[in-house]
Formats: sequence, structure tokens, C-alpha cells
Amino acid sequence: MSAMPLSTWIAWPRSVAALGALALFLLTATTAQAEQDWTGPLGRHTTFYGLLSPSYVSVDDGADRSSLAVDAAQNPSRFGFRTRKPGRAFGFRFETGLGTRQSDGFSQTTTPDPIDLTKEDIRWLEVSWNMDETHTLSVGQGAMASHDAAGSDLSGTDMAINVSVPDMAGGIQFRSAGGALSGIAVGDVYKTFDGLRRVRLRYDNQITDALQFSIAAGSGRLQNIGADDVFDTGFYYSAARGTFDVQASVGLSHIRPATGASFCELVGSASVLHRSSGWNLTLSGGFADPGGTGIYAKFGRKLRWLPWGVTALSIDHILNADTFGAGTSATAWGAAIVQHLDRPNVDIFLGLRRYDSRTPSLGTLQTVTAYQIGALWRF
Repeated sequence: MSAMPLSTWIAWPRSVAALGALALFLLTATTAQAEQDWTGPLGRHTTFYGLLSPSYVSVDDGADRSSLAVDAAQNPSRFGFRTRKPGRAFGFRFETGLGTRQSDGFSQTTTPDPIDLTKEDIRWLEVSWNMDETHTLSVGQGAMASHDAAGSDLSGTDMAINVSVPDMAGGIQFRSAGGALSGIAVGDVYKTFDGLRRVRLRYDNQITDALQFSIAAGSGRLQNIGADDVFDTGFYYSAARGTFDVQASVGLSHIRPATGASFCELVGSASVLHRSSGWNLTLSGGFADPGGTGIYAKFGRKLRWLPWGVTALSIDHILNADTFGAGTSATAWGAAIVQHLDRPNVDIFLGLRRYDSRTPSLGTLQTVTAYQIGALWRF
């Protein structure tokens, strides 16, 4: 067995320091809840919400190690509110990220500022109209109809590892076999084929308690995701069947870029949890022409090992083909453990990832490995 690289030994004290910071975070997250619901002088009912997700990521690209305190891109820190007057159909929602440095935003050559709040952090800015209990129309910045169609996940480890595998280290560049930076980042290689957030007009129909249909038309012009126009649809299913919980979704998008030909993306996912044993299985897949294909699988278990809350463990694997050019391929493995604390509603997580990719011109690129420790506090 080969000796552990010196860079790995150096990284461990930083990890211990990060664990200490997380412990301080948990101690300051008191069990007392803030006043989240408020009724204003005009009779409007407002609900405030948010989450914080500090973490520490360390990445080995085969030659060097990059480590940084970041926000977990799997669930970025955010703050928002919803407001509606009782008995009235119209409502308003606003939600923004906090501009914090993300785990998928740094690289070997770039370290973003710790805080950089811009318009791209706006996640929701919409007005909605509830036509009745099952029909809703909304307009403004928000999720497209196929958003999260790839993300059905009952494992309890999605804040550590999920179908969006670049979230942990998406800005890191692969190195060629000779050791030079390839210019190909982890985030360039893997695709989920999921819908995004855009300025859009969206309609939702709650067909049954378990099944929802959505349709939307939008543009990417508010955020820096291109000037393409998108029309998409999605079906979302969530129900308890006997001793099983089931989630499933499918999304279809028609994308018209500012330049070039229009194309379609198809994505779907399903997740099943056996409640009594905690075993769970998650599958996801997507296809675009052009754009390649992706297949994702996760296997996990939820256990009540500790009195403080549920412990979740999982492993996952993804295979992408032709996603960053014809003849390219990429795989990634992951493992995670998440400990939920019932009080004060905090998840502590550790995630591990291994990224491998290949291109026709550069051959097999050097493996990138990463780990991330962090906590997520919902309020």
C-alpha cells in the first residue's frame, strides 16, 4: 500500500479546524424558533424562511490539493418570504441567495470573494394567482416546470451527494496525463438535464393529492445562463404506498438558443424508500440531442442509531456520455453520511466524491477526488 501523500496529511488539520467551526455553528443554533409568521397592518399573512449551509471542501486533482471554506452548492444559503392576504387569490414570493462563495465556484486558479451578492442570486421574484385549490398561475423569476425533475430523492443524503455531482467541486479543472491543467472543469463534464430557474410564466395543476402537472415558458435573461428561450412541462408524483414512500418525476424541455438550432431535453427520476427498514433506491436519467446522456443511481439506508435523530448513509454512481463533446465520457462515485439533529433541526454531513473523465483528444484525464464536511440549518 502506498504512503499517504504529504498534501493529504497537511489537509487534515484544516479539516479538524473546520469541524470545530461546525461545532460552534451548532452551539449557536438554538432550539428557540424565530417569529416566522407575521400578519401585517393590512391583513396580509407573511411567512419568512431560509437556511444556512456552511461547509469545508478539500479537492485533490492528482497533482495539487485545493481546500476552502465555502457554502454548500447542493443547498445554498438563502432567505425568503411568502405573503398572501387570507381569502385572496394573489400572492407574492421573494427568495435570494446570500451571495456566499459556493463549493462549485472555486478552482486551482480562482478563489472567489467570500461574499458577492448580485442579481444572479435572486431565486424567486414572482406573483402567483391561485385560481382555485388545484390551479395556480405564476409569473416572474422562479423554477421552470422541469426544475427538479431529475431530483427525486428519498435517501436523506441529498444535502451531501445527489444527482448534481459537480456541486461539490464543479470549478476544479481536470489535469491531463502529463499534469497540465486541461481547461475542462468538473462542472463542464456532468449534466443532470434538469430545468433551471428563469423569468417565466408557469401554470400548475394539482391533478390529485399525489400527482402534479406543470407547464412553463421562460427566458434566461435575468441570470447569467444564456439568452435562450425555453418551453417545458413536468409531472411530479409523491405518495405513500403500503410500507413504501415513492417519488417520481419526468420533465421535457424545448430549448431555443440565441444562436444555433433548437433542441429538446428529456429527464426523469424515481426514488423508493421502505419505511420500516430504511433501505432506499434512487434512479435518474436524462438525454439531449445534442447534449449527450446521463444515468445516475443511488443506494442508501436510514437508521435510528442515535437518540438525537435519523442517520442516513448512501453510495451513488453517475455515467455521462457525449456531454462535453462527441466521444467524451465521464463517471463519478460518491459516498455520504448525514446525521440529522431533531433539535435544532440541523443536518451534519460528510460527502466523498471521485471524478473520472476521458476525451478523444486528451485521452484519460487524471482522477479528481474530493471530500466535504458541513452542516445545514433550516429556519
